Amino acid sequence: METLIEIKYWLMVVLGLGFVIFIHELGHFLVAKWNGVKVLKFSLGFGPALISYRKGMGVRFGSSAKAYADWLHAEQEKGDAGDVNARGETEYAIRALPLGGAVHMLGEGEGESVSESAGEEGSGHSNDPRAYNNRPVGARMAIISAGVIMNLLLGWACFATEFLRPRKELSAKVGYVVAGAPAYDAGIRPGDEIVAVDGQANPTFSDILRTVVLSASGQVVRLDLKRAGQGEVVHLPITPKRTATADHPTIGVGPADSLILYPEKAKPFLALPGMTDQPTGAILRGDDKVVAIGPHGETPEPVADIEAVHRLLVKYRKVPVDVVVERTLAGKNGQSAIIGQAVATIPPNHFVDFGFQLKIGPVQAVQPDSPASKAGFEVGDLIVKVDGHDFDPLRLPTDLYDRAGEPVKFEVSRPSPGGATRTLTLTATPNETPPWVDPMREDEPLDVAGLGLAYAVRPIIHTVAEGSPAAKAGLRPGQTIRTLTLSVPGDQDKGKDKGQGKRAEPTTETIPLDTSETAWVAAFAGLQKTPKVEVMLTIGDSESPIRLDPLVVADWYHPARGLRFQPLITTLPPEAMLSAIGRGGKKTIDTVKMVYATIRGLVQQRLGRKAVGGPIRIFAEARKWAESGWEFISFLGLLSVNLAVINFLPIFPLDGGQMLFLIAEKVRGRALPDRIHFPLMVAGLLFVVFLMLFASVNDIRGLIWPP
Repeated sequence: METLIEIKYWLMVVLGLGFVIFIHELGHFLVAKWNGVKVLKFSLGFGPALISYRKGMGVRFGSSAKAYADWLHAEQEKGDAGDVNARGETEYAIRALPLGGAVHMLGEGEGESVSESAGEEGSGHSNDPRAYNNRPVGARMAIISAGVIMNLLLGWACFATEFLRPRKELSAKVGYVVAGAPAYDAGIRPGDEIVAVDGQANPTFSDILRTVVLSASGQVVRLDLKRAGQGEVVHLPITPKRTATADHPTIGVGPADSLILYPEKAKPFLALPGMTDQPTGAILRGDDKVVAIGPHGETPEPVADIEAVHRLLVKYRKVPVDVVVERTLAGKNGQSAIIGQAVATIPPNHFVDFGFQLKIGPVQAVQPDSPASKAGFEVGDLIVKVDGHDFDPLRLPTDLYDRAGEPVKFEVSRPSPGGATRTLTLTATPNETPPWVDPMREDEPLDVAGLGLAYAVRPIIHTVAEGSPAAKAGLRPGQTIRTLTLSVPGDQDKGKDKGQGKRAEPTTETIPLDTSETAWVAAFAGLQKTPKVEVMLTIGDSESPIRLDPLVVADWYHPARGLRFQPLITTLPPEAMLSAIGRGGKKTIDTVKMVYATIRGLVQQRLGRKAVGGPIRIFAEARKWAESGWEFISFLGLLSVNLAVINFLPIFPLDGGQMLFLIAEKVRGRALPDRIHFPLMVAGLLFVVFLMLFASVNDIRGLIWPP
């Protein structure tokens, strides 16, 4: 059954991509016929013909060109007895390489054989009045541009069809904000709902990401936000930035989660390293919806959104909690019925550590209108003491949460001009913002959410606790941790081999630390959510790794309980016909702008090489979209518009390059001389070949080393 489904998906891919190419070539073909041009071949794909059809000769395996030329020669020798119209002048063929298509016209291009029409070899230019080269410049412009116009119309039709149906989109609600990113610096918070981006109302999260990714250097993106507890819309101008570890510009926000757990096969509950017990009560299932949370044995509190879940998990992090879920049963036509509730009791989750503290780095970001900003913190400040005491920089976010609403004194070392430093005492009152948000980037600093600032944690050992795993391994203050390697043992079930029960190979990830001030934060967060992990560290100049077994910290509780939630999806209703046509046209224009913005981003190096994909990526993406059913039509629309724009770039042999030559001919009153035409043609052809090779290599790299 799975094989048949896979065949179905790939059949959709082949037919869908073939249809997009067919529509493009059909545009050239119809306008050429309308202008009286003799069309020799209409081909889908390149290379040798697999199957062909010609009027009067029927369907053939391979090409009918030789048979047609022989028949034509015989008919011409008959003189008046010959009927040269008894066979079609156009061969329709499907060729071996499904990477495009072509319409070959009489008299088109240098070095083309015209024997099928004239019975003799030619240079590619014909004296026949029906030859392409003998038609007026305006007619040739219409023929060249027809393929692009047809692709734009197809894209429009696909997008209009998309808006005629209910559709699911990522909600424009912010789920997380990357510490130190432009959104963080602008004051965006988790839970904010983006209601407009650059004036476009009711955007989806995809609209926001697309606007940011395709922004020009220095461009300001304007976001309008609705924030809980505030009646007025918040207007924020943000300038996207591309960091060293990103392949495109970003503002550092991610979509929000829903209250619905991931499907069972995705393990909706994950036993974390710091859990000493297993959940009891009901077994959580995929698609369960969390509706209430509270301490075990007490009346649970209802939750309306994922922010409420985070607040309660932090509030009751030290005790077992009852998680109440609403259970549904899938019915016909995609409808689900609620069949009842279930309660699972989940034990506390502790942080795991090695028994050493690392050195704190300087403050890297301060959010506007935050407790830290009001207290006078600045970027570059180094927190030395908290209320006169030393502190663990990784535990500070949790410690401050427990002191929310209470003034806290910070001893701060601030750099001054000339290299000197001065010591300040700043007093800030942390709020109840949930602490410890897992970083989304490997170079993200530690977010002290209750203060609204973020600082680096350097991979330099500051202190080592007696009797700890670090002390037993011989680690000492002042040593630098160069790399951390996490090794997760293979899954017993996934590694079964013909019933022999072999364990799968372990998954290993090595994280370089000594080249980044902030890499330890992401590495430490990864350690907290990886069960049964084995850890190896390389220290200083030593090449021999040291194995450390993480130790459960008895008095440090992690708010995460192993629950995994699906993204927050908004279901949009279908549009009326006229509205869908209008929305489809707007999306077509926006997609054209997006392609040009992508090209601009590549030229300005705001987009990395991963933005360039070739045939392998196209087929891979098409295969993914094929599983989405009707949404596959939207992908074909995107592909069709992309093909239109790319094909109309002013580069030979693309349609845009040929149009450029025709414009020059129109202006001059005659065609460009060969001494100009030929070098431009060769240069364009070499560029296209290079781009195809680059894109193909990029695709292969992506298959071997996926992101």
